[in-house]
Amino acid sequence: MMQRPQTPRSKQGRSPLAAVAWLSLIALGGLSLGACEGRVAVHGNPIDADELARLAPGKQSKADVVGLLGSPSSTPPFDDNTWYYMSDRESTLAFFAPETVERQVVVLLFDDQAVLGSVRLVGLESGREVEIVSRETPSFGQSPTVIQQLLGNLGKFNKEEGPKR
Repeated sequence: MMQRPQTPRSKQGRSPLAAVAWLSLIALGGLSLGACEGRVAVHGNPIDADELARLAPGKQSKADVVGLLGSPSSTPPFDDNTWYYMSDRESTLAFFAPETVERQVVVLLFDDQAVLGSVRLVGLESGREVEIVSRETPSFGQSPTVIQQLLGNLGKFNKEEGPKR
């Protein structure tokens, strides 16, 4: 009988090759878990607390606010005295739907002389879920199938006309 060659063993009785294999497996597991880190997307331009603190209601005009914060994200169509600065941060993990992590809406109200009247900060906790209505508007008439649409034009071609005079 032939004997197997002896592999060198460490003091604990394991081969160094097995230790390298275990370390490689642990490193590969750590790298694969690190690949599952979520992606963060920021929409809009968040306004930090220092910029909000520099707003002085009753003292600043619209031009001053634009110089400080930039132009607003939105204004109502029939009200030039209300400005909205909106931003939100979404986190997406792998193939799951994005989740809104943070939302900031700064509402600025101006008086009739275009002077800043009040500043209000609205966050994600103030939001409401909107229920989507699943009703459909009925349409009257025919709803032909694909086969009816394909075969429906057979025989409807114009015959060639004679020479034009």
